[in-house]
Amino acid sequence: MLLYFTVSFFRMLNDWSTKIAMIAFMTTCIFLASVGVFSEDFPLPHVLSALGFFLSIPIALGIAGLAWLRFRELRPFAILTLVLSAVSYLTIFQAGASVAIRELAEALIAVGWTWVVNCLHYTGRLSGIVSGPLLERPLRCDPVRTVGPPMSVPWH
Repeated sequence: MLLYFTVSFFRMLNDWSTKIAMIAFMTTCIFLASVGVFSEDFPLPHVLSALGFFLSIPIALGIAGLAWLRFRELRPFAILTLVLSAVSYLTIFQAGASVAIRELAEALIAVGWTWVVNCLHYTGRLSGIVSGPLLERPLRCDPVRTVGPPMSVPWH
């Protein structure tokens, strides 16, 4: 799901530095999927996937945070992204935590950051870096009026 969102978001971007950050985040998503594909029964591929996942999250978040510092409306989120990058980096080197705890913390950081990016996009706060709206219709439910073209009913 993260890779699907990242690729879809990448296609809407008009800012080249954010595109670089999303390419790094796509790599993170591939490493995360690889951790699930290669279980601990395959030690070397699993360790390489986990190591790539651990190292790519702070890099991807750091690139995105630095890229978004240029935009005034995104500056608070850019600072939060840089803080998450630092927390992610520090999570890797926690001596008392098991590898599973580290993987979970890193995954929650990645998913949480993606959720916030998605919310910012839906509220229009990413209009400076996104070329078009994600949805053409508003996100609301109107029980009286249907969304889209009227359906033709052949039996009337």
